[in-house]
Order: sequence, then C-alpha cells, then structure tokens
Amino acid sequence: MLEEHLAAVRLRLRRIDEAGDIGAALEPEALAEARWLEQLLGEERELGAEVATVLAARVAVGRLYWLRSRSLPAEGDRERAVRVLGPCFLAGADGVPAPLLPDLAGAAVPEAERELREALDAGDPEALRRAADLWRRILAALPADHPCRVRHLSGPGIALLGRYHRTAEPSDLDAAIDALREAVAETPVGHPERGAHLGSLRNALMVRFGRLADIADLEGAIAAGSEAAETAPDGLPERPVALCHVAVALQTRAQHTGEAADLDRAIELLQCAVDGFPAHDPSRLSALANLGNALRARYQQTGGDAGLGDLDTAVTTGKEVLAATPVHHPQRAARLSNLGLALLLRFDATANAADLYTSIDLLRSALAIMPDDGRPTRPAVLDNLGLALWSRYLRTRDAADLAAAAREFRAAARATAEDDPTRARYLSHLGNVLRLRFTTTGDRADLDTAIDALRSAVAASPAGLPDTAAYGAQLGDALRHRFGRTGDPADRDTAVAAYTKAADAGAAAPTVRATAASAAGRLLAATAPGRAADLLETAVRTLPDTAPRQPDRDDRQRAPGAFDDLSEDAGLSDDAASLALADLRGTPGERAARALRLLEAGRTTLLSRAPDVHGGLAGLRAAHPETAARFAALRDRLDRPAGDGTGRGTPTAAPLAADRQRLVRERRELAAEFAATLAEIRALDGFAAFGLPPTTRELLAEAAHGPIVAFSVSEHHCDALLLTKNGIASVALPRLRQDTLTHTVASFHQALHTAAASPHRRRQRAAQAALHTTLEWLWDVAAEPVLRALGHHGPPAAGGDWPRVWWAPGSLLGRLPLHAAGHHGDPEDAPERRTVLDRVVSSYTPTVGALRHARQQRDGQQQDGQPRDGLPLSSSGTVFPDSIGTLWPVDDRLSVADALRADGRPTALALHHTVRALRDRLPHAPSRWAAFRHTGA
Repeated sequence: MLEEHLAAVRLRLRRIDEAGDIGAALEPEALAEARWLEQLLGEERELGAEVATVLAARVAVGRLYWLRSRSLPAEGDRERAVRVLGPCFLAGADGVPAPLLPDLAGAAVPEAERELREALDAGDPEALRRAADLWRRILAALPADHPCRVRHLSGPGIALLGRYHRTAEPSDLDAAIDALREAVAETPVGHPERGAHLGSLRNALMVRFGRLADIADLEGAIAAGSEAAETAPDGLPERPVALCHVAVALQTRAQHTGEAADLDRAIELLQCAVDGFPAHDPSRLSALANLGNALRARYQQTGGDAGLGDLDTAVTTGKEVLAATPVHHPQRAARLSNLGLALLLRFDATANAADLYTSIDLLRSALAIMPDDGRPTRPAVLDNLGLALWSRYLRTRDAADLAAAAREFRAAARATAEDDPTRARYLSHLGNVLRLRFTTTGDRADLDTAIDALRSAVAASPAGLPDTAAYGAQLGDALRHRFGRTGDPADRDTAVAAYTKAADAGAAAPTVRATAASAAGRLLAATAPGRAADLLETAVRTLPDTAPRQPDRDDRQRAPGAFDDLSEDAGLSDDAASLALADLRGTPGERAARALRLLEAGRTTLLSRAPDVHGGLAGLRAAHPETAARFAALRDRLDRPAGDGTGRGTPTAAPLAADRQRLVRERRELAAEFAATLAEIRALDGFAAFGLPPTTRELLAEAAHGPIVAFSVSEHHCDALLLTKNGIASVALPRLRQDTLTHTVASFHQALHTAAASPHRRRQRAAQAALHTTLEWLWDVAAEPVLRALGHHGPPAAGGDWPRVWWAPGSLLGRLPLHAAGHHGDPEDAPERRTVLDRVVSSYTPTVGALRHARQQRDGQQQDGQPRDGLPLSSSGTVFPDSIGTLWPVDDRLSVADALRADGRPTALALHHTVRALRDRLPHAPSRWAAFRHTGA
C-alpha cells in the first residue's frame, strides 16, 4: 500500500518537475495524496517496509508540502514539510529541498545531542561515526548567524575523538583535531562558547601528543588551554576547570622537556584551581590530586633538601585526597599509588621508617584494586612496590622482603611490552635485587638469573640513553661476582667488556663511567696491569666531572642498583697509582711520575670538595663565583641519573621514541656545554690546569724545599712515591699490606681510647705499650724504607740543619702518626736511632697542590708585610700556610702552643723540638706527644 501511494505522489512530482506546473501541487488531490502517505508513514513500524522506501516516501511527501508552501505560505505546509523531512535529514537522505535545510538542521539539534551523548556512553564506533556525520550536516546547513551554530561547532570533533578512543584509528583523531580547529577558528574571540571549543581542542591535541609525542601538539594544547583559562570568567566553574587543563599540559611538557618553569607554572595554576572550586565540588578533589602530583614531580626533578617542602606538601595533599575518595571511586587506585610513591620518596630523603611501611601498604592496596589491562600504570606501581620492599630489606634484613621485591620486579617486567624501554628499568631492578640475594645466600641460581635479567635490560635499553650504560655497569658487577665464585675467565672478560662499554658511553653519568672504568681495571690488575692502569687512569681523570656524594642520603638510596663508592676510602687513586707502577711500559722514573700524577689528581678532586679547602673548585668559587656556580650546576646535572633522578618510577605512560631521542640530544648538549665551561675556566688566569692531573714539571717544582713523600696503599701492593729535586722515584713497601694497615689503624685508635678513658692504670699502661708497638711497626714497614732511600740514616750532625720531609700519607695511613714512627726505646745516643723524630723534621700535606697553595699564601703574606699573629692550632688538619694540628684530642694542647710561641724558630722546627722534649719527658705515654703534627709550608 505504501508503494502505491508513493508512486502516486512521485508521478505528481514528476509532472511538476518536467512541466513546471506548480498548479499540480495545489490541486485538492495533491493534498489528499500527501496526507494519505503521511498517515501511512505514521504507521511505518507496522508496514514492515524497508528503510530506504520509508525515507523515499518522506522525501516525496516533504517535497510536495514544500512546493505547496511556496504558493500557500499561510496553510502550514512548510511546517508539515519540516516535520516529515526531519528523519530524512537525520539519516542523511538525498532529495531534501535545500531551502528547508536550515530549518531541518535547527530542528535536528536536540536529537543530535541525544545521539552523541548515547554514542559516547556506549562507546559504539558506528554510532559515533553517525553522530559526527549528523553534526557535520547540521553545521553545514545552519546559517552563520544561527544562534545555535557557534555553540555546536565542536560536535563533529567531539564525536570523532570519542570514536578514536574506541578504535585507535589515527585518521579519526586527525579528523577530530581538524574539526575542532575549525570550530575555534569560526568562533570569534570573546564569544562565550570559544572557551569550550578551546578546551575540546586541547583535549584532542593532548591525546595525539600521547600517541606521537610531537611537541607541536603539546604546544598547541598549551596555547589552547591557556587561552581558555584566560578568557574564562572569574567565579564560574569553567575557570578552575580550564586552569586544571592547562596545568596538566604544562606538567606534561615539563616531564618531556625538563623545563622547570613549566612545572612551577603548573603548580601555581593548580593552586588557583583548588582555591576556585567550591569546597565539596568533586572537581576540587581532582585538582588537589593533580597539585600533589605536580609537587612530587617538582621534587623528583630538582631533588635536594630544598625540595622537601614540596614533598611534604605532596604527602599532606595526597592524604587529604585519599581520605575524601570513596572506596569504589575509579581514581582510588591511582590516588593510593601516588601517595605511596610520595611517601617512598620522602623515606629516601629522611629515612623515616613510618613513611616506608605506610608506602608499602598503600602500594599493595593500589595493586589490589588496579585493573590488569595492559596499560603501563600497573607495572610502574609494581616496580615502586619492589623498590619499597627492597628498601625495607636493607633496614630489617628480612629475606621475605627481598623475595617479594624480586616477585614485583619480575611481574613488572612481564607486564611490559618487549619494545617498551621502561622494561629495561624493571629488569635492572630485578637483576640487582637477585644479585644482592646471592651475596646473602650464595645461591648460584640467583646470580645466574640476575645476569640474564641484566643482559635483557641492556638489550632492551636503546643505545645512547644514559641508563643503558648504567645497566651495562650493573651487568659487569654481576659477572664480576660470578667470576669471583667460579674463576671462569669468560665471565671476567665479559664483565670487562660490559664495564668498558659503559666507561666509553659519552651519554652516561660521569659517576657511572668512572666506576665502570675502575671496576674493569681492578678485574684486569692481575693479568693485564698495563691495560688495567689505563682504565684506572680513565676513572681518575673522570673524577672531576662527578658530583660530590651527599653521604647520608646516598647511603640510604643504595637500593636501586647503586655503584661502588668513588670516595678516597674506596682507594681509586691508590689503585691507579699502584697499577701504574706495575705497568712495565716506560722507565721506572716515568712509571713513578705517572703514579704520583694519578694519586695527586684523585686526592685533589676529593680534597677540593671540602668546604674549607682552597684550590680547585673552592679556589674558583673565591675568584669567579658565577663561573664556579655554573660549573657545579652543569656537573651535578651531568652526573645525575637519567629520568627523574630518584630511581622511583612515576606511574605514567612509558617514554616514547621522541622522548628517548630528546634525552640523547639533551645529554649531548649538556656534555658540550660542560666541556665549553671547562675550556672557559682553563682560559682564566691561574686555572689552566683546572680539573687536570698535574704535570711532572709542576710536581718537581715543589721539591725544591725538600722531599715530598706520598704513599699508595692498595690491595695490589703498597709503595712510597718520592718527589725530590732529582726526580720522582718509587720505593716498594712489601711489608705494608692494606688489610694489615686497616686492622692496625683500628687497634691503634682503640688503644688511644683506652689510654685516655680507662680508669685502670694497668690497662692504660698496656694501651700505651700497644701504641709504642704500632709506632715501631710503622717505622719498620713504611718510614724506615723511605728515610733510607732519602739518605737519612741517623740524626743530623751536631749543630747542623735538620732536614725536612713533607708526608702525604693519604686517608688510611694518614690516621697514624708517621712523624712519630720509630723504636723510641733505642738509646738516645744511638748513632742510627730508629725514629723519624730523631732524623727529620716532619710536615704534612694532603696533596702536592695543597702544599703549593700553602706556600703561595705564605709568600703572599710575607710580600704584603702581614705579621704572623699567633699560630693556627687545629685538630681538623685544615691546610693553612703554617699550622699545628693533632691527630686525636690531647689535653695539654695549650701548653704546647705556649711552648711554640716562646721558641721563636720556624713553626715546623719549633714543633719538632717541642714534641721531642715531650717524648723525652713522657717516654711511655705516646698518646700525649705523638698526636702533634705540622701541616703546610
């Protein structure tokens, strides 16, 4: 029946179209035909007709009504046409009269809004496509001045963006952004709807940035969000929402570029947003959560005690947010994780155990409700939980925590795609925790698995990234452990290869490069001393580029695969000197000169970091403070671990290829800037050798006033390096062993404590006897071979000048009184009395360079005519031009000072004779006189 009536109406329309006979539309039969067909269309569900037929019937009836309305405008036919043609417009049917399109489009807006809302809720890609097409038709049909048009310009873009979220089809996202850009372009500045369109464009650009990491998209998002925030009226909810959006975009840019100003601005905007929301508005809670995350991110970016305020506020904020988050809230897992991470970071900074334990509980709670849907959030939280458990193991030594940490790291790695570079970090953590467990249990399986994990970490980390070298050094550590157990040369060689590659990685942190070179050299010491010496020289030369350790904090943060300490106690410069002497290349004198240069370079670097020491960086700070500050800042940035610098993973998306390329580029630029700054410093007057080992000529220049003796104490062998006006020579000290020296130093200081603190005279006497025994041993193994080599076989001739020797003993040997070494029980008139005090006047210096600086200070004071107003008397060993110090506290320091002032001779000589007199008066109490020593020129 529908087809029959449709045919009749079509026939009439054909007459009108072909003959131009508008009268055919005005005949009473025409109105009857139209109404019959319209009535049937009202029953279309019962008709069972095909959709195409129904739409064709509506088009026909609508056209007929429209034709009638042109001649009979007062009859209501135009309204009837719009009513009948509405479904045709919604369906995009052809044949709809163009003059009716604006009316049809306006009438379709409510249905288009409903369809878009339902399509977004259902996530149906086909429904979203239809919604986008409908909004395109509406916008194309509405005149530019239609009151609804501007408000709905974002319709197609919103629908296409929703479709992209379901299909991940890039063309949908690109089309959405194009549509939203058109919406913004068509909306005049100042129009109340422009802010909404800008917000939608910002959202879409942020989504595409997350996919492609194209910085242009991020810049566009920030620009759109910023304009939306600036134009949003104060007092309306749109303003704090817009502030949140631009803050998130700025925080994202800070994460990807390292720009601190972006993070500062994001925090400022988020605080304004929090203040702008009503107290109980759910959006305020989201803004507060974002503020806490931004504060934590700023702490991770900057670090240091100065940033603890940010971290404390992040923790306080996180607690407030979590307390207000319902149990089944979709963001509860993320908020549990964020607070757990903030507490873990604060534990790293403060060692507050309560923070650590709470962090573990929160991270576990987050994982319990977090969906395992393949997104990178869950692996990051697993990794953080593993790190927290690892930290707790280091406090409690509970093996269960170590086992649990390994499980979390393994789960994080398994949940991460093979080509995701974040997986390398998780594998690194797994390898290091298993290596640690091997050292406690001796289970070879743990070590083998650790090596496999670290090999995978190196393979998974793209070449050129700073972390890649760190993973290689960690692999070397694990292989070194296995070589120590099995003796398999293949493990040693593979470890050396891994270390060497890490040491040669220009993008790596200098600490990683120096440590790797040092470890490789020590592994090769027994079999290839020449190559070992070269590697250790590389390590020593890299030392000036490393940032000073912050002992308390660094010791607490050794969990995430930390490297061996490069401090003097670790003996890097001593080992380098020892292996330089063992290297058969060159003459003995050349080997000795190389050894002394390396010893001097390493000790100078470490000495220059003390706040009260002149020369090196301290001297640069005094002469050129701005340049020194720039150098220190660049050095610290270059030596900072890659990423956020904390070893803690932020639960966000993994770094994309563009980010990795940026990291490589930035490291190269940073290294180039650091090198340029070094060149600038070395061009300054007096700083040509800044950060460089001293030349042999520079060393020899300081021997004109008397020999300088430096000691190299190494597990390989121990030697004295003699710097005299005739050259540089070495004296082997086969009876001095590093392990014996370590034990002797501890025993000596224990005896000092007993001699001073014991209430029992018998124990005091025994302690003093033990001190004498140590002084005799020190003579036999160190002092006597040196003095013999220098030609000092006994006291100087009566009335003759006393020869001088400057001692540079280093850290460990420097805790013993070399100047008091000897057999003080020998007869006083013995021609070769075996004591240092009876053969030479002793002075100390930490390095040859420090002695040179002391002499320059002294000479400057003399040229300026400055009087010597008293003697510096210190127990710290601080290098003054001319100072007296004590190796341990002594009660009668002031009486010694009085004796020195009354003596009138040069300080070193006056102290020498004062100490000899004290010894003669108290021969059985070396604790009373052996402590005093002269330091400086």
